[in-house]
Amino acid sequence: MAESPDPTAPSVTPAPSLQLRVLTRPEQVRAVVEKLRQESIIAFDTEFIRETSFYPNLEIIQLGHRTESWIVDIQAFRKEKTPLTESLAPLIELLLDPKVLKVVHAAAGDQEAVLSSLGILPQPVFDTAVGAALCGLGESIGLGNLLKAILNVKLNKGHARTHWGMRPLPDQLIEYALSDVEYLVALAEKLFARLERLKRKEWALLECTKFHNPKVIDPGPPEIAAKLARTGRVDAKGFPILIELLSWRERRVRELNRPRKWVAEDSVLIDLAHVRPTDLEHLSTFRGINKGELKTSAEEILQAIRKGLSADAGEYPMPPRNETPQPEEARLVDVLRCIVGILSDELELSTNLLISSNSLIRLIRTQPWDTATWVDRGILSAPVAALIGKSIESFLKGHTTLIVHGEKVKINSVHSAETNSKAQTDSKE
Repeated sequence: MAESPDPTAPSVTPAPSLQLRVLTRPEQVRAVVEKLRQESIIAFDTEFIRETSFYPNLEIIQLGHRTESWIVDIQAFRKEKTPLTESLAPLIELLLDPKVLKVVHAAAGDQEAVLSSLGILPQPVFDTAVGAALCGLGESIGLGNLLKAILNVKLNKGHARTHWGMRPLPDQLIEYALSDVEYLVALAEKLFARLERLKRKEWALLECTKFHNPKVIDPGPPEIAAKLARTGRVDAKGFPILIELLSWRERRVRELNRPRKWVAEDSVLIDLAHVRPTDLEHLSTFRGINKGELKTSAEEILQAIRKGLSADAGEYPMPPRNETPQPEEARLVDVLRCIVGILSDELELSTNLLISSNSLIRLIRTQPWDTATWVDRGILSAPVAALIGKSIESFLKGHTTLIVHGEKVKINSVHSAETNSKAQTDSKE
């Protein structure tokens, strides 16, 4: 005979099956979206595959709020006759809802995967990696380490190389995927509290707006060329050629849906833009272009080189250049690097988040030496200017100097330095 339940024992509600949190039908997505639309802040993440393709093959989207999380099985919706964007229209509306902040960690890959499959960039987003960097926790901290540091939560990250195309998804993979969004809202709220205390919340949100820009998430040939040209290996004459070669490669990788390096490495395109072969025999000597691709596209490659060579002035943008300081400027730039380094230590921020070497050179060349002018010229962003602008301005105008205090270099006002020097002289007398 079965024992009667103890009426004084606490009731235990069985945990819902993990499989029930995987959404495979439009009505399920619609119901979850209705819940999430009531929130001001939600979490999202993606899992995708792209080892052998140009486009990331989006497999799942994870969604959640403070207490619940779900998985949208993108693969299941691809099997439907209805177009993906139509089946997932409520989800797309949610991801674009300006009233709902979407929290994500290391946003670029997730944004690219959603853009590729659904044709949108979720926004507004808050990237917890950006928030962590502006809280002084490092520029590239992983989600696991960040959750441990902020919430004392340890994630099981044993499935990093999982093939997310397998179906049905086993429970351990569902649990792993859900854990990536389970704590994101709580994490964001903790980061926001820190950022508020540091007066950096608006800065963090401003930084995250770059993930709303298609040219950042899916750059075109001019943007890729500008990044490659910063190596200094591309001159003004070769830059139009590089853009045309990149345009050819971008067409091919999208047509073939293969990784860029499978068609031609960046370094090969830079060399082609520099050497500028004009016939097949010379072109064939370049290693790094897929041999089969060379047979198919040799004439297109040569046409790209010819088109770039014949470019009219003003037809293409000028290549970005790394500023080279004059000898007298170089000494001042070195001292300013020291100043910025001291300030970044005090602020617990990486110097990369404050100002680049190129910007330091532009800064000292811009007259007058004035924080407002630097912001107007785009040399300093408004948040960075608020943190370090006046300190740099004060040093350049001779109001502060560097002193050695023990084993440390410190910034000191000239007035204080003169007072200390006079006091030392008086004491000797």
